[in-house]
Amino acid sequence: MIPVEIGEPSFRRAHFDESNNEAELRVNLDVVEDIRDRAQVVAEATKQRYKRRFDSKVKPREFREGDLVWRATGEARKDPRQGKLAPN
Repeated sequence: MIPVEIGEPSFRRAHFDESNNEAELRVNLDVVEDIRDRAQVVAEATKQRYKRRFDSKVKPREFREGDLVWRATGEARKDPRQGKLAPN
């Protein structure tokens, strides 16, 4: 079986110009900064959109000192000797 590259060269290899390569690399380095900046703007916009969507679903709550609240008991408060069937 012959690999595809041996039988038929790719467009990139067929049109490679070594004398022009250095200039094109420098141009690409300049363009990379613009692309990175645009990607950062898009990422920030997406982050804000997710935040707005999340905040629209959150119910505002106010607690004052002395209010009774439901407190979840974590694994740290359980006695490890009683195992997984221990009372909450």
